[in-house]
Amino acid sequence: MEWLDQQGVWVKKESAWGKAPHPLVISSETTDDGEACGRGLLARESIGDGEMMVTIPMDLCLTKEKARELLGAKIVTEEMDEYIAISLLLVSERSKGSQSLWKEYFDVLPSIAEVYPSFMWAEQELETLKGSPTYFASISLRQKLEREFETLADPAFGLFGRQPSQFPKDVFTLES
Repeated sequence: MEWLDQQGVWVKKESAWGKAPHPLVISSETTDDGEACGRGLLARESIGDGEMMVTIPMDLCLTKEKARELLGAKIVTEEMDEYIAISLLLVSERSKGSQSLWKEYFDVLPSIAEVYPSFMWAEQELETLKGSPTYFASISLRQKLEREFETLADPAFGLFGRQPSQFPKDVFTLES
């Protein structure tokens, strides 16, 4: 909450019935009926339809435009896919550690092990999904990510090959 406040994020502050001054809380672990249900912003009291709960300055958002600003327009071109641009920005900023404006944000993001998306599963695990649309969707997404990475990493024509000092091989990996 302190980091968000320092970055100009506004979160509605109202107290009622002797509760804490923040009716909202940001949590890395939440439960619903005793079961883990993820991360997010929780309301401690009813929120009216259309009532503003939070505002986030666009300058704090990780967007393609922010990637163009920080990585350069020659790197993040107009034609570049938005997800690739944001991925490059995330990996670049995360590699800066405490020097990144977003370090506090990165510190609360879940790890791959916590999320464990099906496109990361081993073949044997994927077999359990055979017969469902999720099986082919998972394989398709994995192949898409691998192709996109191979295009970026191509030593002759890829972005990483053209800009090796900006995209070190040990930082910009398929896993990252």
